[in-house]
Amino acid sequence: MQQEKKIAIVTDSACDLPDDVLEKYNIRFVPLRLGYKGGEKRDRVEISPDQVYAMLPAEVPKTSLPLPEDVTNVYDKLADEGYTDIIHISISSGLSGTYNMVRMIAADYHQMKIHVVDSKSLSMQEGLIVLNCARRLKETQDIDAIIAYAHTLRQRSAGMFVIRTLEYLRKGGRIGLVEGVFGTM
Repeated sequence: MQQEKKIAIVTDSACDLPDDVLEKYNIRFVPLRLGYKGGEKRDRVEISPDQVYAMLPAEVPKTSLPLPEDVTNVYDKLADEGYTDIIHISISSGLSGTYNMVRMIAADYHQMKIHVVDSKSLSMQEGLIVLNCARRLKETQDIDAIIAYAHTLRQRSAGMFVIRTLEYLRKGGRIGLVEGVFGTM
């Protein structure tokens, strides 16, 4: 007799979905790390978004991959809750090494089947892919259909943003001093 599937959606804290939405759709997340002079903090676990914004004028944090044990802890908890499959939708592989790290962990994790999807985005664009896949999960338990849906959403969406200043991109190391100077002209 084949075990009935119980599927979880997992993402990372870069998805920017509010806590009430994560709870409503039972979406689990792995925290990215934020590095400050005083030490590292796990995003949305040890430091809130409001605290990050409040600290920006004084210090721009360096972002880093989640801890591998944070990933396996989420997976272990889901396995203990009886989940058989995970669809892990990650921040863009082009912006972070998180996707590749999660893929390696998933390949060696044998308690359940883990399907890793590169969102090729971040912030609310990633969050909307995650949210829509969680909504689709309420309609179907077809993992392949949900993964195909994530790929379709990824291909049909375009993320854009406007920034008021290049200061934080420069301080955070995302652009160099020359780009920052020319960009502000």
